[in-house]
Amino acid sequence: MPLIQFELGPKTQGLFNRLVKAVEALVDVTRESQDQSTFEGGMLMFVVQDNHAAVNFSITAPDVTDAEGHTVPASELSYETTSTDTSAVTVVPGADQQHGSLEFGAPGQSSINVNVSDLNGNLLGAFGAQFTVTAGDPAAIVGGSINFEGLVEQ
Repeated sequence: MPLIQFELGPKTQGLFNRLVKAVEALVDVTRESQDQSTFEGGMLMFVVQDNHAAVNFSITAPDVTDAEGHTVPASELSYETTSTDTSAVTVVPGADQQHGSLEFGAPGQSSINVNVSDLNGNLLGAFGAQFTVTAGDPAAIVGGSINFEGLVEQ
């Protein structure tokens, strides 16, 4: 079969380049971690208006193993959910540690962090979400990344 060559227009080339970068980022995320941590978490990004109604949250127990490879039962885990900027997003904990709600306030940015500890209070890992609270309709943000030299995302 003969090789067919064609030239992409600048707009199509730009979209193709963005697709290549997205696939490269996906490959980076799925590579084996270079550090010794095996606790995997994730960070999500949400953009909401400052007048958005409160939302409920629930935490699903992660799979945790100790240093010897033994499973730590979910009943032996504790959770602490915090906000880095309570003027933008306030955490209202529920009666148990795995449920609650978020209230939105002033425009700003806040990370909601969930620390997972054993019953002795030893931190085992963390995961969370980032929020950007806006005064008006959320704007679309496409692309962008931040890399930290010597660190690998878990």
